Amino acid sequence: MIALVLGVLGCGDKAKGTSAPAAVAAAFPAARFVPAQPTYVLSARTMREAQVAFTHVVDMLGMTAGFEVSEASLELKHVLGVDPLNAAAVAAIGIDLEGSMALFSEGLNPTFVVHLSSAEAMNGFLEGQRQKGLRTQSVIAAGTEIFTAKIASEVHISWAVEKEWLWVHFSLGGADGVEWFEHSKDPGGAGWADGWKWAQQLASKSAPVVGVMDLQAVFGKLGTLAKEAIACGRQFSSVQRVGLNFDIDAKQFAVELAFDLGAGADRIRSMLLQPPPGWAKASANAPIAAQWNADLPTVTAWLEVCTDDEDIRVALAELGLRSVRGFVHKLDPGENEGTGAVSADLTGAGYFRGMLDQIPGRRMAESSRTFGQYKGKHISVPFVGKGDYVLTDALVIAAMGNGVLAAIGTGAAPSGPPPILGLEVRPQGLHADVWRFLLEQADMREPKRLVQRLLLWSELALSAQIDGPVLVIAAHGIRR
Repeated sequence: MIALVLGVLGCGDKAKGTSAPAAVAAAFPAARFVPAQPTYVLSARTMREAQVAFTHVVDMLGMTAGFEVSEASLELKHVLGVDPLNAAAVAAIGIDLEGSMALFSEGLNPTFVVHLSSAEAMNGFLEGQRQKGLRTQSVIAAGTEIFTAKIASEVHISWAVEKEWLWVHFSLGGADGVEWFEHSKDPGGAGWADGWKWAQQLASKSAPVVGVMDLQAVFGKLGTLAKEAIACGRQFSSVQRVGLNFDIDAKQFAVELAFDLGAGADRIRSMLLQPPPGWAKASANAPIAAQWNADLPTVTAWLEVCTDDEDIRVALAELGLRSVRGFVHKLDPGENEGTGAVSADLTGAGYFRGMLDQIPGRRMAESSRTFGQYKGKHISVPFVGKGDYVLTDALVIAAMGNGVLAAIGTGAAPSGPPPILGLEVRPQGLHADVWRFLLEQADMREPKRLVQRLLLWSELALSAQIDGPVLVIAAHGIRR
């Protein structure tokens, strides 16, 4: 997307780029310029759809990282001279909003290809950038003039145009040569086509944005920058292909990122821990529900070569956590009342027994109860609150609300593997003040503004699940 505003118009013969399969090129015309063996490819049927998808991604990341789409737009406009997230602004400089776009690389540095609707508008925009101090150099390659400019201390941008098609290439750590353009102009093959077809088939309907990645090739390229990446990459050696599809419109988005694990899927499946039998029913339609069911000590040990964050491992060992889940139906922080629950599989219960021992007069305040298949306690402490809990060496469940823990402990064990990760948020289910309280407890930046943004959505969800040999990470959102 960034590259859309930095091309220049030149003269040359009509572009070749005919290696993409006919079915792909028909729906995604810009994909015809993808080189034969890319490390990654992402293409959109239209620039308008790519723009909406990118805006949704920026909005979702911004809510967690503490920035807004408007802030990203201002920063991009400052650097590029135009806001690439603004459809009218992009169209005004000659980008065809109904034309296809593609993003790809043979290494790590990205190349964008987009369709132009107006050479004159693009020329005018670029002339304005030159007058503002953009300094360029150019060479001829494959019969086309390629321009290069330095836009930051270690960032260069190169571009070329052949009639209605614009190429823009970003390079870090010094300017690249011209191979990126030569291999795109005349691909000579489409080694990515099978992966592309697989990614398309993962979608429930024809997706307007599709992508594939050669994960091993990416780790190989990263390994030239950091030796740690090579060791980390070995942990993902079973990943045979990666695919992405993105279905979007102005009101909602749905994205799936899929990893073909082959036989490696069985290893992840073996890490999964089933939630309590009634957990799914008890948490259904909760304003907020989250779960992590993959054995945490195993996962952190597996990823140890990818991160040196010792704090996480120490915290898990101290808490004794193997999994963690929680949901909230109602919450009144002022009255210490609510309806919801948390649960976790444990390696040991020492931490939680220590917490219980800190409650003054606990023995007098609790009584034994049976909650479905579990034996536990009901506790009521004046001025503190009341609830139910189950604690064994292998499991802890704590709940607030009449009948919640009994519902969790009732029912048959679920069939099939549980999700690795699940997160569901229904913002209208809780009052704005409650959301603000929860975000403050999580030490989120500008919680009041974040609540305002959150309430623009009626539903948000994120999940990761094993489906046969495929790990599917899916996210979706629906605006009000």
